[in-house]
Amino acid sequence: MDATDQTPRRMKNVEQQYIAEQNGVIANLDKDERLHELVSKIVRDNVYSCPYEPERMVITQLDEKGATHGWHWDDYSLALVWILDAPPPETGGVLQCVPNIFWDKEKPDVLRFFLKNPIYSYHFGPGQAYLMQTSRTMHRVYPLLDNEHRRLIVNFAFATEEDMRSDISHERVEALWEPT
Repeated sequence: MDATDQTPRRMKNVEQQYIAEQNGVIANLDKDERLHELVSKIVRDNVYSCPYEPERMVITQLDEKGATHGWHWDDYSLALVWILDAPPPETGGVLQCVPNIFWDKEKPDVLRFFLKNPIYSYHFGPGQAYLMQTSRTMHRVYPLLDNEHRRLIVNFAFATEEDMRSDISHERVEALWEPT
């Protein structure tokens, strides 16, 4: 991906439009006012469903050796990630992040951040969730190390008041949906 210094994306995604068409639990969670209130309370800011529909929610699966969601930042401030299935940590698929790093889309220079900052790694199992400040945290999912396990997640993107006032471009997300 050009926008993130050529970091790899090897994953399978279900786009927001297909999730919404099913009108099931996942699509309805995105509209649930109680979820928005909870996230708002945690981050002490008003949050909104991501205004850019392709980034609002996505299901992502990593299911083969080398599958990864490489180093990146998200366009909108927050992501609530629900883990549906996860490999044991010794087989990869763990979240790694470098917090408090701002994305310069013109010159991402990912290597520079590794040289100056620690990389934190976290394992989340099935049934767990995490809320992350993704626009200011460079993050990735460590590649899977075998073909026997998978990582399956649902990601909800949330916008803050600041995001709603900003002119956010979407080239990274648009590149994800381009045919390969």
